[in-house]
Amino acid sequence: MKLSIEQINDLITGCKLAVELKPTKPELRHFMTVLGYEISAEGHFKELSRTLCSKKMKTTYFQIRDYEIPKEYYNNGLEISDLILKNDRITDGIVGIFNLEKELDHYFNDPELLVPEWRCDNLI
Repeated sequence: MKLSIEQINDLITGCKLAVELKPTKPELRHFMTVLGYEISAEGHFKELSRTLCSKKMKTTYFQIRDYEIPKEYYNNGLEISDLILKNDRITDGIVGIFNLEKELDHYFNDPELLVPEWRCDNLI
């Protein structure tokens, strides 16, 4: 999979991307999100700066979160907590765009599906 320049720029400046995938059961909705972040000198999670820099393509850390939500919660606008998520999986510590693209190949093969989170129906 090859991400577009726009997707890469979004990710390395802190914009979370999301996609809705095929659920495992008809009563669920399946989402996946990708978030970029930095690690501070103390080893803590740190938000990315909004500055574009080619170096960030190799040094940014990424997290993929893959989960399903019961449609009843989604359709009724109910509060969604981690406790009601189904098949919730987090892959963390992916370093660099190249490694992220390889990891995303395990989930879907059309990179155009991955959009800024605000354009997707993702609720968490």
